[in-house]
Amino acid sequence: MNEFDNENRVLELFRTVPTEKVCILFNDDDSRLVYESIVINKTNWVDNSGKAALPPDYLNPTESLMMEIMRVNDTDSESYRRETELQAEIHNSGILDLFPKATNVTCVPDIHTQSYDHYLKSFTKTIEKHNSKICNYKKNHPEINKIVFFICDESESYYECHPKSGVGFNARVHMWFLDRAFMSSLKRISADTIIWFSPYKVLDRDGLSFPDVVVINPKMIDDSKLENYESELMIDTTKVQRIQPLGI
Repeated sequence: MNEFDNENRVLELFRTVPTEKVCILFNDDDSRLVYESIVINKTNWVDNSGKAALPPDYLNPTESLMMEIMRVNDTDSESYRRETELQAEIHNSGILDLFPKATNVTCVPDIHTQSYDHYLKSFTKTIEKHNSKICNYKKNHPEINKIVFFICDESESYYECHPKSGVGFNARVHMWFLDRAFMSSLKRISADTIIWFSPYKVLDRDGLSFPDVVVINPKMIDDSKLENYESELMIDTTKVQRIQPLGI
C-alpha cells in the first residue's frame, strides 16, 4: 500500500516538516493558527474518517475546525488506477512478508503518463468535488464554524522549459502556489484555509529553496500577483536533463 492511503499517516508526515519549509503564504493570523493547531494542538483533532462517521475526515470541536484530506497527482487517472491495483496485488500476495521492514510500496508509473495537464486536471477536479460537499459538512456538524482543506499533493516538481541553442534548456521553476490556473480554483472555494502539502517537490538547488507546505487563506488570493505558465512547455523533473534557471 501507499502510505498516503492512510490519512493519519499523512498527518504524521506533515507534522515532521521543519518550520523553515513551511510558508504561510499571506502571513495572516488565521492561517498561522490553523497550521499551529494541526501541528501543536494535535490532541484536539478527532479522527472522523470511519465509514459510519459523517464527513469530513477530522473534527476539532475545541477550536471549531473541521478538515477534509484529499489527494492530487500528476498521473492520468487510468495509470493511477492501475498503480493502485498493482499495490494491492503486491500487498495481498504475501511477498511483503519477506521484507518485514517494508512499510511503503510504490509502483512508479511510466513517466509518459505524468504531465502538467494531468496535474491541473486532477487538482481542479478534486478541489471542485470536495467544495461541492461543504454544505453537507456544515449540516453534519453545525457546531463547527471553519473548514480546512488539506491537499496531499503527490506530484513532481515542474519547469517551464524553453529549448536553447545547443544542448539543454532555459527554464523557469514552476511555483505551484502562485500558478493562476491552480489558484483560480482555490479562489472560488468556500473553505476557510488550505493546507497544501507537497512532499515530492524537491526544489532545493541553485540557491533556491521552496516549501513543502503552503498554507493559504483563499479569501486573500490576489489575481494580480499570480503567474501564468505555458502548459505545452511544462516538464517534470524526471524528464529534465540540464536546467539553467531563468528565475522565478
